[in-house]
Amino acid sequence: MRHSQLLLKESIESVWIRMIKKIETRWIIPFLLFLAIFSFVAFFRLGVPKIENWDEARHGVNAYEMLVNQEYVLSTYGFSPDYYNLKPPLSYWLIALSYKIFGFNAFALRFYSALSYFLTGVVVSLSLKKHHGKISSLVSLLLFTMSFDLFSHQMARTGDADALYILFYTISMLSTIEYVDNEKPKYLYFASFSFSLAFLTKSFHAGCIVVTMAVILLLTKKMRTLSAKTWIISIICALLPILLWAAARYGKDGFTFMEAMFSYDFIARSSKPLEGHTGSYLYYVKGMLDYWSTRVLVILFLIGFHIQLKSRTQISMRYVSYIIWGIIPLVLFSIARTKLLRYVYPANIALIVIGSVSFASFLQMSKQSILKILLSFSLIFLILSNIANNAKTVVNAINDSPVQSFMLQKMNRESCYFGRTCYIDTNDWQQCELLQAELSAGLKCNGGGSESFIRSDTGSLLLITDLQATDMSAFSDYSILASDENCCLIGK
Repeated sequence: MRHSQLLLKESIESVWIRMIKKIETRWIIPFLLFLAIFSFVAFFRLGVPKIENWDEARHGVNAYEMLVNQEYVLSTYGFSPDYYNLKPPLSYWLIALSYKIFGFNAFALRFYSALSYFLTGVVVSLSLKKHHGKISSLVSLLLFTMSFDLFSHQMARTGDADALYILFYTISMLSTIEYVDNEKPKYLYFASFSFSLAFLTKSFHAGCIVVTMAVILLLTKKMRTLSAKTWIISIICALLPILLWAAARYGKDGFTFMEAMFSYDFIARSSKPLEGHTGSYLYYVKGMLDYWSTRVLVILFLIGFHIQLKSRTQISMRYVSYIIWGIIPLVLFSIARTKLLRYVYPANIALIVIGSVSFASFLQMSKQSILKILLSFSLIFLILSNIANNAKTVVNAINDSPVQSFMLQKMNRESCYFGRTCYIDTNDWQQCELLQAELSAGLKCNGGGSESFIRSDTGSLLLITDLQATDMSAFSDYSILASDENCCLIGK
């Protein structure tokens, strides 16, 4: 009986090892399959959900008005200089480019974010293939697709700057770690240049990259080996693109924008909680662990750490660098008083990298056991379940805003009222409504509500957002240009 059990155990272990080797041999097939699933979660029905207020809508307006004004340095909102959204313009430029390619719609607004998230996954996967093998490369694609539940919030499928920022952040980290491995200066130059692009995307948030690079170089004892030439070229790569933009911006409004960017986006966000975004020092740890995907990543990290300890070999500098990459954002943004979960997304990317390496090592251990195989299957089941839930979320995406749906269905850029001045009955436009009005019919949106519309010149429009609560007899002298059961557009 015992002999039969041993034979069964050895047979199961042998089948498992052969299966892993076969997957590794035919890597390109699962790679393309996982890439297809990843792209589905990133791009399918991307333009369907409603445009969100705040960052997404604000970025969309800034980009749209850049195109209309043919002004690509001075950002505007409502065709006035925007000193609320204090970010450099790289993300606006990419949204504007998407508008030119795909038209004025929500898909174009979000395309560059989805593409940035997708490219981040591909870059990480190929880097892991080079340094840790094909299995870790495949695992990383699954973990990126699994983590969509976290990254979809103001990143992967929204017109925010975060996905692009994370792409440049990731490239900076991988390039720095590549320099640690072989000390070729070109990697440090590329890391520095990627930092500059991250700054031009998210402003002083990119300072976290510099701190992390410095800590990695110090702890791996590579800082002392940097030559004067490497220092100078790295600094030029890091600062020149930023200085060129700053000079162009200075030519538009002096130091007004840059002073506001420094005092509000850096000093104020660091020293006090803005707009109610506060929390304890454990805010980010608790927030990240609210997501099943992060819990799975933590389990994978612990497995990998256990393997490292059990092997009794010196932990590689690359692995140490991955850990530093994950820790620094958590530490810095936990100290800052303004807290938003997306500030520490770089830590989750590092956790995906470590989790991929850890799980691949666990799957490929020479000595397997039925218990280890069962644990592997359990983790794979959790990963695939989360991916299935993410795919379901994408498939079931809807636009649940009656006002935005009305503008999408009833208004267009070929209409007779294209480009007219428009008021809204709620007195002030929400940012998402203003953007949708600009995208749908090129409207110029003014505040002041119905009373301002009545006093306005001939040719102006009024958007009524709640027909059930509105006495339409007050507008009987005006023409109804478009309507549905919730809203209508009237004009003089």
